Amino acid sequence: MASERQGWTNGRPFIVTAEQCRAKWGGGDRDWKLRCYLCQTEASEGDTFRWVYMNSSTPSPGNFMVCRTCDFDGIAEAVRASLEDWKKTFGDYAGWSFQAFLKFHSISKELNAMNRQCLDQAIAIARGCQIEYGGGYKDQREADAFHHGMTTVENCLRARQNQTDYQVALVEQMGLRELKREAEIAKGAEAK
Repeated sequence: MASERQGWTNGRPFIVTAEQCRAKWGGGDRDWKLRCYLCQTEASEGDTFRWVYMNSSTPSPGNFMVCRTCDFDGIAEAVRASLEDWKKTFGDYAGWSFQAFLKFHSISKELNAMNRQCLDQAIAIARGCQIEYGGGYKDQREADAFHHGMTTVENCLRARQNQTDYQVALVEQMGLRELKREAEIAKGAEAK
């Protein structure tokens, strides 16, 4: 069983350090600065970036870095689909670039903005439940437990907004796995 990649190569968002800003990126003799392959923004210390592993996929544009602004769920699949569309249109992959991908990328930025707006609304709802809404509990201990739970939900949503809290990422993955399991159970029940 292969071990999980360590450090910035694990595919999770990371905070850029001063050392990473000074390093040479791009391999070989290339003197590239750490940058987002989509918007070409050069990284500054404290920025959030993510390494996207693509070398095992076919076709592959190679691994790439993406900044928080340009990142979105499913980016690797979108890049792969862009490559396939390019090949269908032009007969091969020659000429494809991340800049060619920007046409799709502008659409993804709009989707990302909508996702952030939904997240802001979820935080506002959790905050409202925490402060104003009692959940219908008359027993003070139950109401306190409800409010504590809503505080936890709000904290998780705020950490998700920053995309750097790995404990929240783990909670989110567990929740997604459970939702998938529930959907499979429901699908199985519909088939019967």
